[in-house]
Amino acid sequence: MLLIVVLETPASSASSLIVSTRSLRKRLTLSTSTSMTTLYSSRTPDYKLQIRENIVPAFGTMKLSKLDTPNIQALYSAKLHDGLKPSSVRYIHAVLHRALSTAVELRLIARNPAASADPPKVHHEEITPLIMDQTRVFLDAACGQKYEALYVLSLTCGLRMGESLGLKWSDIDLDAGTLRVKRQLQRIMEGGGLVFSEPKNASRWTIDLPQRALEALRTHRKPQAGGEEAQGG
Repeated sequence: MLLIVVLETPASSASSLIVSTRSLRKRLTLSTSTSMTTLYSSRTPDYKLQIRENIVPAFGTMKLSKLDTPNIQALYSAKLHDGLKPSSVRYIHAVLHRALSTAVELRLIARNPAASADPPKVHHEEITPLIMDQTRVFLDAACGQKYEALYVLSLTCGLRMGESLGLKWSDIDLDAGTLRVKRQLQRIMEGGGLVFSEPKNASRWTIDLPQRALEALRTHRKPQAGGEEAQGG
């Protein structure tokens, strides 16, 4: 479990939240304490990005004793005004809340000021899935296209886009007609790049491939296999 740990700055009798990005990396530490909130290792780049880009610039030199709820609320408002999505601001809140909770446990502060802050609400749009006729039209249009296999897998196997993009040939057994979901490709928030992570439900499972998916994968595999043989020769 990765936890952001806020430590007391040796140079001062008062605790400083964060003094630099470099020193903050030391505050990312492994812990097995079940009393603390779990932060999955696959999200570590996200946490580091939020710390570096949003939390350090705002509160990097502020003493913990001076950090209060209005300061934190002002940060959320400023980020929304700058065009950050509500979901991203809520993520900043989550990282900051965990860090300050640890500071409370270490008795560096008496209470967590982020606990009283009000992060913005996220409004989720309802997804309307394709009906059978629409799916058929879409796949017919994709026939012979570069990413046909990707579309076929996503629609016939019920894979999320990140799960489809995270597949490797070693995950697929064309002879047995099965596919093993082991990872997903995930975009880190606000320009942090792409990383592989555990599937969304943190489990791995095997899928029986329908005939349409098998055909698309075999067709997609042929030019790649030819290239591998040419390189090997």
